[in-house]
Amino acid sequence: AHEKQDPKETNYSALGTLVTVFFFWGFIAAGNSVFIPFCKHYFHLDQFQSQLIDFAFYTAYYVGALALFAYGAFGGKDLVGKWGFKKSIVYGLLFSALGAAAMIIAVNANTFAGMLVGLFIVALGFSLQQTAAQPFAIALGDPATGTSRVTLGGGINSFGTTIGPIVVAVALFGCSTARAMAADALPAPSTMSRPPSSGGRFGGTHSAGSAAAMAASNKRRRMSRGCARGLIGAANRGRLRSSSAA
Repeated sequence: AHEKQDPKETNYSALGTLVTVFFFWGFIAAGNSVFIPFCKHYFHLDQFQSQLIDFAFYTAYYVGALALFAYGAFGGKDLVGKWGFKKSIVYGLLFSALGAAAMIIAVNANTFAGMLVGLFIVALGFSLQQTAAQPFAIALGDPATGTSRVTLGGGINSFGTTIGPIVVAVALFGCSTARAMAADALPAPSTMSRPPSSGGRFGGTHSAGSAAAMAASNKRRRMSRGCARGLIGAANRGRLRSSSAA
C-alpha cells in the first residue's frame, strides 16, 4: 500500500511578497483613472489624446500575453516555464521599473509620447508577472488549497484597486490643487448687459442664471393670471346660464 504523503506546507514569506505584488497591480491599474486627468492638465491634451493612456496600458497586456503565447506555440517551450515562476515575476518587475523610469524622464521632459511608451513598458512587465503569479501561488503550498491562495491574491488586488485612485489623487494633485482644477473645469458664468438707464439692485449687469430665473418667474405669473381669468370667466358664464334658466 502506498503511504499517504503529508500535505506540503505553505511558504508564507513568499506568499506575502506575492500578495504585495498583487496589491500594486490593482493600485496602479486603478490609478489610471486619476492619472488621465493629471496628464490632460499637465500636457494640455484633448479628450481623445487623454484616452490614449488607457489604450496604451491595456494594449500592452494584450501584446504581452500574445507574445508569450506565440513564443510557447512556435518556439516549442513556454517562456515562463523556462525561467521559472519566481524569475519570471522578478524579470517582470524589473521591466516595469524600467518603464516607470522612462515615464518619469518623459514627464520631466514634457513629452507625452515618451510617457505613453513608458506606460506601455510598465504594463508589459505586468503581463509577464501576472502570467506567472497564479501558478506560482498554487505552487507555494498544498495544491489542494491553491485556489484559496489565488483568491487571497485577488482580494488584495481588489483592495489596491479601491484605494489606488485616492492615494494617487492626493500624490499628484494635493487637496488644494485638486480643488483648483475642479474649479477650472467649471464653465465661467456668462453675463448679460442691461441698459445703463435700467434701475434695480443688480446695477448694469446680471448673470445669465438670474435672467433665466426671472424669466421663469414671469412665466409662472402669466400662467397664474391666465388661470385666474379662465376661472372668473367660467364662473360668470355659469351665472348667466342660471339667470337665463330662471
